Amino acid sequence: MSIHLDASTWRRRTAGGIPYKIIEGPTGNVSREEGASFTEVYIIRASDLLPFIYESFPLAEASGDNIVWAYPRLMPGCTNIYTRSISYTGLINDRPLDPFGADADAPEHYEQFLKVTIQYDLMKEPEDEGPMLEISARSSAEYLMLGADGNTRWQDGAVVRNINAPINQLVSETEWAVSFPKVPVNLIPTIFNRCRGFMGAVNSTVMSTLHDAPAESILFTGMSFQEQFSLGGAIDLRNTGQVSVTFLEKRIQAPDGPFGHNHFYRPEAGQYQRILRADGSSVYTQLDLEKMFA
Repeated sequence: MSIHLDASTWRRRTAGGIPYKIIEGPTGNVSREEGASFTEVYIIRASDLLPFIYESFPLAEASGDNIVWAYPRLMPGCTNIYTRSISYTGLINDRPLDPFGADADAPEHYEQFLKVTIQYDLMKEPEDEGPMLEISARSSAEYLMLGADGNTRWQDGAVVRNINAPINQLVSETEWAVSFPKVPVNLIPTIFNRCRGFMGAVNSTVMSTLHDAPAESILFTGMSFQEQFSLGGAIDLRNTGQVSVTFLEKRIQAPDGPFGHNHFYRPEAGQYQRILRADGSSVYTQLDLEKMFA
């Protein structure tokens, strides 16, 4: 047991410099259907538990005007096997634990070393550094009243004489929600201020984040956030939150289309056309919405 009691003699260190001794693993399971999962068991000092948790599940940080998005700790020796969960017990089972310093005046009463079990999963690492996002979509539709003009005809060639004929067209739409699932509370204003400048704009180029949505088909409609606070403060010393942004994708199937938000139906022409303001600009400003996630 004495080999565990002097952390300065342990050869292994995490990337953050935390000494540890591996006593089991990595053991694992690999299958075509379920991917890969692995387990390691370490011994660490009890005082290193919180730093080890924070290193295993780092939060995003601000660097000037940029946000540095972090990923879970990698299993040593691997490039795409990331920490999924951590559990721990005392190295000596009959001694109480105080890894969070609740009774700092009597450290000798508590076990000073922990046995930590780390579960890893296969996770594809993004090609470019960026935020970990949660994306969801829901289909919807809009009905447009097209009406009739002198050139509108029935299949047999007869002119549609009732200009108020109930000629409707269904326009397919998709409501998108994109969330930054776990960011420090102090970075929420940074993300909000970054996104504000894009409110009410459409994408100027193909939007890869939303499955290569065509230009001008995505309208940035709004944002929301929620914060999470730890009552005890033991684990979640750095309180976190979630920021969500919403988009509306419009895809109008028509001759010479498809069209997006900057095209409107012109009854007298029987066509979808772009409306231009006096200065030559479109109704919706076109911006690179991908910069919201940079």
